[in-house]
Amino acid sequence: MSFPQLKSKIITNSNKLSNLLAIYSSNESSLQSQLEIQSKIESQLSNLSSLINDLSRIIDSSDTIKFNQLQRFKDELKRNRQDFQRLNNDHQRKNLLNNINTEETTTDTTYDNYLLDEQLRVNNQHSIVDSLINQVIHTRDEMLRQDSLLSNISTNLSNSISSIPMINNLLNKINARQRKSAFIISSVLVVCLIILWFSL
Repeated sequence: MSFPQLKSKIITNSNKLSNLLAIYSSNESSLQSQLEIQSKIESQLSNLSSLINDLSRIIDSSDTIKFNQLQRFKDELKRNRQDFQRLNNDHQRKNLLNNINTEETTTDTTYDNYLLDEQLRVNNQHSIVDSLINQVIHTRDEMLRQDSLLSNISTNLSNSISSIPMINNLLNKINARQRKSAFIISSVLVVCLIILWFSL
């Protein structure tokens, strides 16, 4: 699988994971729903990890842009794991409190949820930037391919022209006539300038 294809899959899975984390961060879902979402998040994390590993195997270490993109994916995956672990801990604590019929809301939990929501929004913005960079890389690769193709065509055309004596001789005569015409025009201009100089 090529770099653009793998990157596109990673971005798609990252967006799905961000949406699942946003749903999981809500305290309105039931315990059964939480368990289902938790299973989906774990599956997405596993898929992302596998895709990122595949991407790392096909990247050339000399390609700085692609290497930086790979590192960004790894960092984002790490943040998502941390966010999921923190959310999981929050849900476990909440479920425990519900089991003993304790109604308690802490400022720290509210603040953590706020920070998590902000982090999810930032992650979504990173996904958009990654998509744009992917398009730039694809365009650059296509331009390099076309440049190589045009160079080959130019070389083949030059070789073909050189292999035909009549065309080659004709080109030489045209070049010689152009040089002769340029010499005559230059001489006339010099004579005119000398005459103009002495007439002043």
